[in-house]
Amino acid sequence: MSIKILKLVNGDDVITTIVKSDGVVMENPARLMMFPDPETGNMGMALVPWCPYTDKKVFQIPLIHVIIIIEEEDVPEELTREYREKFGSGLVTPTKSDIIL
Repeated sequence: MSIKILKLVNGDDVITTIVKSDGVVMENPARLMMFPDPETGNMGMALVPWCPYTDKKVFQIPLIHVIIIIEEEDVPEELTREYREKFGSGLVTPTKSDIIL
């Protein structure tokens, strides 16, 4: 399954895999949160469970609540790797620069 980022009408940015496209059925969604790094002054990013009050892993939302869907090929590789490690299969794929032939 490919990873996508959804921009929701409430302002949430959600990274997830989409199980079905009738409405939007998200599996293991995580909210992308930006925060300032007090040491460097740069912005950092964190992934937190989208709905942390339940152990549920699959959520269905109406498509009218989605402003935009960003496909996996347009998501930074570091972000997809982090998502897979924390919310997905747990498998970490090496970056191209880490592969030695």
